[in-house]
Amino acid sequence: MYHSLKPLFFFSLFAVAGVFGESIFSFWWDCLFDKRFWVYGVKPIFHSYSSLLNFVPWGAGGMLYLAILEVLGMKFLNPLYHVSFFSDKPFYVIFSLGFISILIFTFVFAYLARRRKKWGFEFRKVNIANYLTFCLPITIPLLTLSIFSAIDYFYLTVFFGFIAFIFEYLFGKFLVFFISKKFWYYTYFTFDRKHSTVLIILPAAAGGFLFWTVYLLAEKL
Repeated sequence: MYHSLKPLFFFSLFAVAGVFGESIFSFWWDCLFDKRFWVYGVKPIFHSYSSLLNFVPWGAGGMLYLAILEVLGMKFLNPLYHVSFFSDKPFYVIFSLGFISILIFTFVFAYLARRRKKWGFEFRKVNIANYLTFCLPITIPLLTLSIFSAIDYFYLTVFFGFIAFIFEYLFGKFLVFFISKKFWYYTYFTFDRKHSTVLIILPAAAGGFLFWTVYLLAEKL
């Protein structure tokens, strides 16, 4: 019975993880920058960080990330795969510890930069420097895993980011065609009338690792 419902179970799990994940990301962005990264205009929830209609797309998105892993035939699809360089700790432990540590550093740095104007660095308006600084909690753990564990992590980051970027764009256009209204819009470095932005590629890649982590943890239950 469990195996027959397993796809539905993971779909539901990914749906919840996706909505909460993008809401947390948006809140994180809002803490540092003046304008929202994205805004949902249809059935918005959590201060327009997400939408009530977004559970199904995120469920499908999680399955897409798993499909990418399957197609690429990554050796660490095995839930028992461990990162040997880090004393046999699962990759998501290393990623989570790195993410949280560097996220705290980023907020401390942002606070100090705001207090010390002579540094000439601030997060309020987006530029290359502060965007890359904002992304350090994502990039440093992934680079660490890629360098000290397996270069496959780098390849996977690229595939996760660009494939999700393309599918999100196409899905958004599909929705506009049927409901004649933008489901969401972006605010920075946008194209196609704020329909998308290249800045989403790296967060989309991180989303792939989030769903992969959810999958591996759920498999242990």
